[in-house]
Amino acid sequence: MRGFAVWVTDRPYRIVLLAIVFVQIFVPVAAALLVLDALRRGPAAAMLSAVLTIAGTVLIGLSLEAGMIAVLSVAAPVLLIGAAGGALLRASQSLSFAFQATVMGSIAFALIVLVAAPEARGIGELVLGEFLLLLELGGLTEAQLAPMAETDPARFGRYFLFSLHASQLAGLMLGAWWYALIAKGVPFGAEFRALRLGRVTGIALMVPVTAALVIASELVRLVAAMAVAGFLFQGLAVLHARSRSDNWHVAVLVLVYLALVPPLTGITILGVSAIGLLDCVFPLRKRAEA
Repeated sequence: MRGFAVWVTDRPYRIVLLAIVFVQIFVPVAAALLVLDALRRGPAAAMLSAVLTIAGTVLIGLSLEAGMIAVLSVAAPVLLIGAAGGALLRASQSLSFAFQATVMGSIAFALIVLVAAPEARGIGELVLGEFLLLLELGGLTEAQLAPMAETDPARFGRYFLFSLHASQLAGLMLGAWWYALIAKGVPFGAEFRALRLGRVTGIALMVPVTAALVIASELVRLVAAMAVAGFLFQGLAVLHARSRSDNWHVAVLVLVYLALVPPLTGITILGVSAIGLLDCVFPLRKRAEA
């Protein structure tokens, strides 16, 4: 993996070309490439790469007859926030700070859009429609698409925002790890195990999560879905820290990550996110840090 990180940063165009490919098939890798670019070459270079990648992705989307809004709703946030997260990490030299800023910045941006443009709360219907169109262009029949077409658009919208936000955060971690492989004195493992939202940020994120349980508001539910993604990564950090301090078998963490894949995805996300939420209040990593 170190060889890949060296190779991809050796020529700027490699990051752009790979990001264009991966933003369509595996979003976290696209975000990670922009984080790595920001850490390696600086914020300005990463932002230029993000803009070029967005332009290339839009051209491909238009050639496939995908809507401009649908393409931009995926590519633009992931790539621009990826570059910004890498810039924050480069400036602060703190993975926790970059993590907190990315979580809150992404949620704040989404909240502004959702409040300023109420029609954006129907993002699930828009993205689901475009997703079905791409699958149809890929050769799937109406019978094969029927189960997906019956998906609740509102629920799909929450899942979409959660996945997009989680992809941004995963990209930040992956990009930071790649950079640690090619830079001296960058302790990614220790920083990830110490990853925290912080008590103030954690409590702020608890508000929409709690409110979503009692308030029938799609706006609140959309924001809550993004908040859960933040708690998920803190929960994973807690598990890694306890695994190291308590000498857990490596299979435990492997099983946790495997459980994030369907059909256990929902239960696992809720369980690990609950650990992250509790860690904002109680010192679950006290033994790991002693």
